[in-house]
Amino acid sequence: MTFPTPRESCLWVPTLALHGVFLQREPSSPVPTFLVIDQPTQVYFPSDSFDEAVASETGAHTAEQADGVVDDLARTKRIFAALARAHSSFEGKLQIIVVDHADHLAWEEHANIKQVANWRGDQDYLIPRAWLAGD
Repeated sequence: MTFPTPRESCLWVPTLALHGVFLQREPSSPVPTFLVIDQPTQVYFPSDSFDEAVASETGAHTAEQADGVVDDLARTKRIFAALARAHSSFEGKLQIIVVDHADHLAWEEHANIKQVANWRGDQDYLIPRAWLAGD
């Protein structure tokens, strides 16, 4: 079993630990039973999907660059594995919401991780264009 390195987890692991303490105080705990983590894999995961980056038809990636992408994906998978373990250890009492650029290749092996939406298309945005002024 591999764990995220300190650099990968220094911000959210203490938060998970604190939530564990607060969950033990339930129902008297004033802390919500959900946690939102914004882009924990930002430094590792490429903006393109892993498949596109490695199997680029243009041949733009050298073997060294491909190895870097593989390493980044491995680190990203460790982050999602740690989050899945935390969720399981709290017996589902803590909902962990992750907003990230990482695609399904980073978390697909974990049954308790669900994708709600993917806003990667040219016309697909978090805020619908019709809501924006001037459109």
